[in-house]
Order: sequence, then C-alpha cells, then structure tokens
Amino acid sequence: MNTCTDTRMEEACAELRLFDALPAQVVESDAWGTRRYTLDSMTGSATAEHLCAALALAEALLTGADAVLATHRHTGCLRQAVLELPADGTRDAWLQGTCQLLASASEASRAAAWYVDIDGQGEAATQTYSRWWLDTDRQLAVAFRAPFNEASIALFAGTVLRALAALDATADARLASLDLLGPVERRHLMQDWNDTAVARRAEDTVHGLFAECAQRHPERTAIVAGDSGLSYGELDARASRVATGLLAAGVKPGQPVALLLERSIDAVVALLGVLKTGATRARP
Repeated sequence: MNTCTDTRMEEACAELRLFDALPAQVVESDAWGTRRYTLDSMTGSATAEHLCAALALAEALLTGADAVLATHRHTGCLRQAVLELPADGTRDAWLQGTCQLLASASEASRAAAWYVDIDGQGEAATQTYSRWWLDTDRQLAVAFRAPFNEASIALFAGTVLRALAALDATADARLASLDLLGPVERRHLMQDWNDTAVARRAEDTVHGLFAECAQRHPERTAIVAGDSGLSYGELDARASRVATGLLAAGVKPGQPVALLLERSIDAVVALLGVLKTGATRARP
C-alpha cells in the first residue's frame, strides 16, 4: 500500500466510476434519502475505519478496480486516501495498512461517491453522493442522493455489510477470496441490470438510431472532450449541416469519404455527417 501519487489518484478516482456499475438515477436532484441497516453479531463491533475498508472492498468488487479513493470526515474535515487492493494480499495485513493510511489521509480534493462520517453527525459534505456512519444502536446508516437510487444503494449496502462481516471474521483470508455478493445481488448485476437487449429492425442505421435518441433527449450531454461538449441536439444539428454540405458537393450514397481529423468532437461530428449522407468512411 503506497501513499497517493498524482497518477494513482487519477486511476483510483476514475471520476465516480461506481455509478457505471450500478443503476443510476437519471433525474438530477439534491434531495437526500436515508436508510438504516441492522448490524448482526458479526458486524456489531465494526469501527469507522472498518467501514471505510468495507466500502472500498465493495467498490473494488463492483467496479473491478485495484485501487479505490476512500473518503472520510473527522472533526469536520473531509480527508481522502487511495487504498490499493492487491489480489494476493491478506485481509489482516491489508486492514492494518488501511487504518494507518486513513490516519494520514490528505485533505479532500476530489468528488466522492461515498464517505464515512466518523463523527456521525452534521450535514452531508458537498461534492459527495452518499454519507455513511455507524449509529450507536447497532445500525449502519446511509444518506444518499442522485445518481444513487433506492435499488443501487440497497445493493451497495448489502455488499458493504458482507464486507464488514468478512473483515470481522476470525480467520484471516486472501482479499481475492472474499465473496461479497449474495444471490439476489449477483442476479441483479449479472441478469436484471445487464439485460440491455433491444430488438433491432432491418432498416436500423447508426445515424438513424442516434437521431431518434437526439429527438427524445435533445438536452442531454452526448459527447465531452476536455472542457468542451455537445448535447444530443447540438451534435445532431452539426452533423446534419455536414451532411448537407457533402451532398451539395456531390457525395453519393455508398461512396467512400476520407476523414483526416484528430480524435475530437469535430471528428465525431464529421463521421456522423458522413453516415447521414448514406456514404461510408474511407478506411486507410
């Protein structure tokens, strides 16, 4: 386990990648919900440091990451540290190193999908999406907001509870051997939430499907590059102008069109414009 380098911080953050693995609430809202989960005899003696470690283990399992940004608040100060999870590491050694690293964590500088409130009181910190704390009545409490929703926070909490039990178990074990998913959570991840099959029509095209999406959600962000971005409506409109220009220049359906552009928003606009004419992109 290492102190955080700038590169490792970028890898661990991956800007809220946990929401890529869980169903997210699309509608933006600042409203916070709260849920409580009873701790059993295996998890009732958990500490705030154990909760941080359990959340990191749960996120690593759900995202496949080998490093996770752990965030906690103590005496009003929000702090962060990168926790690495070596596949061949043992639970006890990793947990000991985790507690040491959390004690020397740096002041928070990144948005966080979750944080542990060691004080267990106060309003939720800004730039965070879930606040976790241990109640005095043997309960795990979590306050959450979008992109978390009821289904995603329930699955995440179930995984965290299993991680707490694994961390408090008597026998040591390799991190890679810890099974943190119950049958219901596993079915949700592998089947229910992964069932994205959509019946296709013979006449479907990439640009046609994109146009339908742009019509349904014109204001949603379609593409981002650096500090720039386009909504679905803006991208569709710009691509249509490119298509109009190409057709005016004599481009015919099925004809190859060469593109010489760097990886950029303009390249996507041009490619979509070519498709809208019925032409094809010339391959090198």
